[in-house]
Amino acid sequence: MSIPFETVHEELSFHSPLEGMKLVHQRIERRRDPLLGHWAVASSGLAGKGAFFFHARDMELMERLASESRASCLFCPEKVEAVTPRYPEELLPGGCLREGECFLFPNLFPIAPLHAVVAWGAQHFRQLDDFPPALVRDGISAALRFVRSVHGAQPQSRFFTVNTNYLSPAGASMIHPHLQLLGGRDPCTAVQCLRQACQRHRAQHGGDYFEQLVEEEARLGQRYVAGEGGVHWLTPFAPSGSNEVLAVLPGQHDLCAIDEQAVVALAHGVSRVLAHYWRCGFSTFNMTLFADACGSEEAAFPVHLRLICRQNVSPDYRTDDYFMQKLLGEELMLTTPEELAEGLRQGWEG
Repeated sequence: MSIPFETVHEELSFHSPLEGMKLVHQRIERRRDPLLGHWAVASSGLAGKGAFFFHARDMELMERLASESRASCLFCPEKVEAVTPRYPEELLPGGCLREGECFLFPNLFPIAPLHAVVAWGAQHFRQLDDFPPALVRDGISAALRFVRSVHGAQPQSRFFTVNTNYLSPAGASMIHPHLQLLGGRDPCTAVQCLRQACQRHRAQHGGDYFEQLVEEEARLGQRYVAGEGGVHWLTPFAPSGSNEVLAVLPGQHDLCAIDEQAVVALAHGVSRVLAHYWRCGFSTFNMTLFADACGSEEAAFPVHLRLICRQNVSPDYRTDDYFMQKLLGEELMLTTPEELAEGLRQGWEG
């Protein structure tokens, strides 16, 4: 089946003081997410107004904050093994684990039954164009080793997400790059919604929604970016965050069993997306790796990853999370998915 990409166009007119009270006409475009049903909105009146929503990147401020926080950072290599907590031996042998420069340990202030942190490399502060594929791979690999270990020790713990807040506008309390794993016996709200929506889609239309989405986007070519190593990259038709990028791993349904080729391909893609964000003037991001239950014989959806960029660091930054997202459940598109995909395609092989 073809994926329904529903768009609603509306027009409005008003006398604008910015145009000497001349009558102006503007267009609103609303896009409905084909799976989950949320709406994303674009407005012709906001064309070229990205700087109003995103402050310019302030390198001097970021470097000063990084320098001031470096000495007290618990995630830096001279402290991370000495001051961080440990898991019980029966849950994770050794209580912690290392993968290259990455070091995994329990979160001191957990918000899930299983909540681990991965200090993502030895370097305290990184620009988004300085997340090399090997580092991204090591961080993801550390997270997956943890999932395999704890699921083996606690088979009832089946649902896991791998997440990142990078820098304070994205919600991070530490400058040092780090991943956070949340897990337990019950799915988080987003995963539960995904499961229900994908099960409905399979019952009504047959087949896997995400596999059909990849096929349809590749056929259309507007939002499809690239596919390699079993990972397909595209920009969602109705994004749930600014400059959202989606990676889908068809056929991979279990975080305990992702093959190494897919992890390497995922790491290369994440590195490229972050570098593109940096070229576009952004410096912060959120990322989540989603999966259905470990060991599920009838997984509702394949493993997939979502990235969004967030507000730049500045002394008086304005968060891009406000009532439209938090209360209305809708997202504002300052860059269309098609423009984002075109920019990503141009720099993909660089």
